[in-house]
Amino acid sequence: MVLRFIIIFFLVVLLVVFSLLLVRKLTWFPDPYPPVSIPATEIPSFKEIPIDFVHKYDKSKSLPFMAGAIFELGGEQHAFVGGGYNQPDEIFVYRNESFVNITKSI
Repeated sequence: MVLRFIIIFFLVVLLVVFSLLLVRKLTWFPDPYPPVSIPATEIPSFKEIPIDFVHKYDKSKSLPFMAGAIFELGGEQHAFVGGGYNQPDEIFVYRNESFVNITKSI
């Protein structure tokens, strides 16, 4: 009797799961984005540009991440880099394919 109950219960659960999967498959929205093919010549490539900044991390007094932002000011690209515990923030400007520290001049 118990075995029969377990088998019927298992079949009912299986039927419910199958029904839910079928309903999801039939009602799921199709992918709204068409497939895209981009030529390799149009994919941008980037090169690493070193920046003269080392974030100081004190695990007992600060969190293990730093703030950073890129912005444009006066037609030039700037980078803000947040300092660690007792370390000042710094601002760099991108000139002649390098980052120049302008923190003291502003």
